[in-house]
Amino acid sequence: AMPIPPIRVTTTLSAVTVNEVSDGVYIFDFGQNFAGWVSLNVEGRRGTTVSMRMGELIHADGTLNPMTAVAGQIKGLMADGNPRGGPGAPEVAWQINSYTLKGGEPEQYTPRFTFHGFRYVEVTGYPGVPDLSAVQGLRLNTDVESVGSFSCSNERFNRIQEMVRWTLLSNIFSVQSDCPAREKFQYGGDIVGSSEMAIYNFDMAAFYAKTVDDHRDAARGDGWFTETAPYVGIAAANYEDEAGPIGWGLAHPLLMSQLYQYYGDRRIIEDHFEAARTWVDLLEKSSDGYIIDRCIGDHESLDPKPIELIATAQFFQAASLVSSFALVIGKTDLVDHYQALATRIKSAFVNRFLEPGTGRFGISTQAAQSAAVYLGLVPESEVDLAIQRMVDAVVVDHAGHVATGIFGTKYLLNTLTDTGHADVAYSMVNKRDYPG
Repeated sequence: AMPIPPIRVTTTLSAVTVNEVSDGVYIFDFGQNFAGWVSLNVEGRRGTTVSMRMGELIHADGTLNPMTAVAGQIKGLMADGNPRGGPGAPEVAWQINSYTLKGGEPEQYTPRFTFHGFRYVEVTGYPGVPDLSAVQGLRLNTDVESVGSFSCSNERFNRIQEMVRWTLLSNIFSVQSDCPAREKFQYGGDIVGSSEMAIYNFDMAAFYAKTVDDHRDAARGDGWFTETAPYVGIAAANYEDEAGPIGWGLAHPLLMSQLYQYYGDRRIIEDHFEAARTWVDLLEKSSDGYIIDRCIGDHESLDPKPIELIATAQFFQAASLVSSFALVIGKTDLVDHYQALATRIKSAFVNRFLEPGTGRFGISTQAAQSAAVYLGLVPESEVDLAIQRMVDAVVVDHAGHVATGIFGTKYLLNTLTDTGHADVAYSMVNKRDYPG
């Protein structure tokens, strides 16, 4: 049985422009990026084939750029260094649908067994000259209920909020994916960075309970959580084949905690305690003196990535979460066991990364400082210094701009706000120039 709402058409979009970029080649623009279908309205002779190629960008000359939808990491290279498809795959795996007319009357074609992420549609083979009504955009997503909203006097922030909501909905098709055009995989790290945003905006109780199930079901070996759930063969930077990196495996216990925090879901902890505990035990056995020395890290950051620092901080978080789960379900002996483990991890973290008397952790970037503060790893005597160094990493090192990746951005914005520096967070989010 499907435990979550079905995928439905939730919005219908009309094309805002159509341009003929070469003889018989038309580019339709829906005005914004979304995920779903293009529905084709056409009338013509039997046997006529109309093709629609989707893309997120166009080139300067107005022609379609479909390449952001091409999953380059699964492709080999030809002798000249250009990418090519694998066995049975096309040379370039762009998104394309073709429809052959039966003829004689107006026809409508809408796909059923696929979906695309796009803004632009290139139509070729259309009989006659199409107008804007020749295509419709059908936004699809798991039909979660909207439960929260945000608006303020800063229109830039309102547009960011709208963009974020559209982006999330474009990425929930039974799983929460990294992108709706290229990979469509449920990467745990993306969830770790964004799950609270989703919960504040939508009812994610059933959806995220299924996600926790997905991660347990995908576990490999002795209980290693994977980089993606379902597991698709991608396994970067970990201690055992097919295992995922810690920041991606963290999605399982973190969602357990948030499902309990926001929805009072005690059953999720009862059902998944052993899976979370087993994973933390595996991390402890594989660590080097409680230091986790490998992960993908603060993915897509502009600053250098403090791999060991954030991975070890997330190890501390995971052990602390398991201790809190034991308390919820009455396993009192294990509360102390995992709290003691968390204490040992914190001690190792401070010994390895803190420069005493300065509040600096590791390379003391925005991500390094905010991770230490946000996750509770700073000794009391160093807290003020660590916070000031975090602020300086924004204001001084990057002239008020963001330089973090998927984890550091959440840590930084929350920690700036929580420590009395909401003005710095506001200014950073409000920057009009790159990076912003």
